[in-house]
Amino acid sequence: MAASYLQTDLVKGNSLLLYANSNPVAFGKSCDLSISSDSIDTTSKFSGNFKTSIPGQISYTVSSDFLLTYASGDTSFDTLLAVQLSGGTVPFVIGTTTDSVTYAMTAGKYSGTAIITSLSLKAEENGICSCSVSLQGTGALTKV
Repeated sequence: MAASYLQTDLVKGNSLLLYANSNPVAFGKSCDLSISSDSIDTTSKFSGNFKTSIPGQISYTVSSDFLLTYASGDTSFDTLLAVQLSGGTVPFVIGTTTDSVTYAMTAGKYSGTAIITSLSLKAEENGICSCSVSLQGTGALTKV
């Protein structure tokens, strides 16, 4: 029997958030998870005209764009900056929410631990200050 695909099976972008240290990144606008696999070259004289390879190590990065807030208790620019300056790691979860007030996580989808590799702040005239963060995974990425 063929699979049935319904629009109700799709995940809306506004319901998937990045949570760092168990809290949503405040005023998040986007989140991105990118997974890469290295390849190990096994080409030899027996390979003929084609290269051969086997899978190597897997790495992942996470990034997010968000709006600047100084509200306490939020995972904000200042919270992330403190982690980056301390050289620490940040546990994260990419998860869904149905709560449009507290944005409490309804279900986790992917989790891991990462270091902050870049953090930026942008302030334009006649606009809301925006930020972005990039994380490099350290250790396993887990499907929750």
